[in-house]
Amino acid sequence: MMESLRKFLWCVKAGVTFAPVWISEHKLRSEIKPAVESVVAPSEKWLDVGCGLRPYESYFPAGSYVGVDIEANGCDPHLKTPDHYYGGRVLPFSDNSFGGVISTQVLEHAPSPRSLLIEMRHVIRPG
Repeated sequence: MMESLRKFLWCVKAGVTFAPVWISEHKLRSEIKPAVESVVAPSEKWLDVGCGLRPYESYFPAGSYVGVDIEANGCDPHLKTPDHYYGGRVLPFSDNSFGGVISTQVLEHAPSPRSLLIEMRHVIRPG
């Protein structure tokens, strides 16, 4: 609870809460929540690629969410709280490690979106 409050206050301080970007993200989050709840089984681990401040973590059953982000991208380091950092080329997980991947507002920033999608596919279990 305190961590969520800290993140919220940081966003307010940074002016993010009242920015037009926040408004569009609010709509995105409200659409993602029911989709996640309808497909994620409690026993499955899911990976959030480009997790930033982990806005979708609360939509997943406890213990089923893993966040990953790149370390250096020009973004304020206070606006990222991943479980793992990766170098932008190879995700630091074994093949078939996750039941699924969620990634929003990331591909447009990737130097090679195709390579990132291939990496995401490697970490998803077949089926």
